[in-house]
Amino acid sequence: MSAKKKGKKPASAAPYRGGPAAPAESAPSDRGLVDDLIRQFADRFAFFRELVQNSIDAGATSIHVQLAWEPAPEGELGTMRVSVRDDGAGMTREILENDLTVLFKSTKESRDDAIGKFGIGFVSVLAVEPEVVIVDTSTGDGTRWSLHLHGDQTYDLFRADTGAGRGTTVTLVVPLPDPEEAAFVERSEAALKRWCRHTRVPIRFVALGADGGDPRRDVRIDEPMTVDAVVSVHARSRDGLTTVVAGLPRAGDRYGAFFNQGLLLHETRDHELGEVIFKVSDARLEHTLSRDDVRRDEHYARAVELVATTIRGPLLDELAEQLANASEAFARGGRDAGARIVEILDAFVRSELPAPRRALVLPAITTGRDRKVARMHELSSAFVSHEGRTPLAEALAAAGHVVVDLSFAPDDAARERVTSLLARVGGDAPPRDRACWSLIVPIEPTDADVALLASVSERLDHVVRRPSEILLAEVHGAASEHLAFATSPRATPWLARANDHQADPFRLLMRPPLVLRADHPIVHAARARAEDAPVLASALLARAILVARGALTPSVDASLTERALRDALGDAR
Repeated sequence: MSAKKKGKKPASAAPYRGGPAAPAESAPSDRGLVDDLIRQFADRFAFFRELVQNSIDAGATSIHVQLAWEPAPEGELGTMRVSVRDDGAGMTREILENDLTVLFKSTKESRDDAIGKFGIGFVSVLAVEPEVVIVDTSTGDGTRWSLHLHGDQTYDLFRADTGAGRGTTVTLVVPLPDPEEAAFVERSEAALKRWCRHTRVPIRFVALGADGGDPRRDVRIDEPMTVDAVVSVHARSRDGLTTVVAGLPRAGDRYGAFFNQGLLLHETRDHELGEVIFKVSDARLEHTLSRDDVRRDEHYARAVELVATTIRGPLLDELAEQLANASEAFARGGRDAGARIVEILDAFVRSELPAPRRALVLPAITTGRDRKVARMHELSSAFVSHEGRTPLAEALAAAGHVVVDLSFAPDDAARERVTSLLARVGGDAPPRDRACWSLIVPIEPTDADVALLASVSERLDHVVRRPSEILLAEVHGAASEHLAFATSPRATPWLARANDHQADPFRLLMRPPLVLRADHPIVHAARARAEDAPVLASALLARAILVARGALTPSVDASLTERALRDALGDAR
């Protein structure tokens, strides 16, 4: 520690204790014990928490923290003056002598709402190795007391018989090299924001420069107790003494923290409540003796139970509400809501929490105007559409099927995550619409199409059997990659299940119609050549149909080719 350097004493004050000639009780009773207590503070700047805590316990309505830098000539140490001022009850001489300067004794022992019960917090001011710590205090009775605690752990106590307002100011005079000044300011602000950010008392932090001009920093430290989460809720115990804010975090943000009167007692990323984020505040929560954790007692157990109840009740209800709002907004055309849906579902999957009491809903493709969402319990009979509102999805919805609109997911990876959630909630992920169904929409053929299809039918009849009918159609869904398939029409247009496409259009009895996909490249090319090269067009199309149906044997191929050559030569003659 720095050597003790006593400043000038107040003009009208006389020391009650201090210096080498002072009574023995003015010196530390156990220097080694005090040093051990100082070393227990892993964060040297945790003294801000202890001083703010004392101010709150004293009933302060505002706290002002000020840093003033006094540079020194080159080669010497500068001075950082750290002051914490409050308008609390102040301290009497008895409190200063019997409580503040005596380890493990505190007037807070009888108060349930005072968290500095062990009386060791004030020792933390020595962690930054101040030259002197000055405590100026008054209860508002016209008497001001000034206690000077020196680096060697001796102290002087003065009385100043001058008028003074109620409150206490604690000032640390810290010798500091010039290059460390900026870092000291940054660490001070960071410590306040970490330890004191949710206090119920306003805290202002001001850092003054050496020039006496505008403050380098002037910020408000206290802020409401919230969490940065995808979905969050606030809750309070029935007796009103415990407050919880809990949420589903973004990836990697798992976190839990315990507070008393907004002062941080303990924080962790390794809690047992799942992939959630929470903060809980209770005036009955206490530090452990080492002041680096929260005491595991009945108050702690009640606080944790309230957190768990909040997560599995109100938080999951809020998740369902937020998901419903986003799904309904997306269904109404709010495309930006899609990202919100994915965010909520991702957080829910990571949490591994049970399904909420309220049914989860997702955007759905419907034919009516009143309902735009699908509920999770309906997913066992539902289909999903990756592309959103397609002719196939609309046809399925019109036929009474539930079709979940997954077009809100921006990419395949997001769709896979959503699908895994649906499987987790419903037991099995609903199948994709286009994997199970086809929509066939016949088109009106031109005269050239009629002639082409008639010729194709004759050529097929020559080598196998002619289909009962050949149709040109727009095809959506499972059969949309096929050139030709057979299916029985039920209406125009009609839906066909994927396993219906395997019917044989060349069988002996009850042959189903053969559907040609009008926009298939081979079909499109044949239609384009039907007028100027009808034989070639019909022969090539018939051959492509047989290949697609797996019916082109060598003998069939030879017979088909021979017939095409005869027709071509006949046309040529």
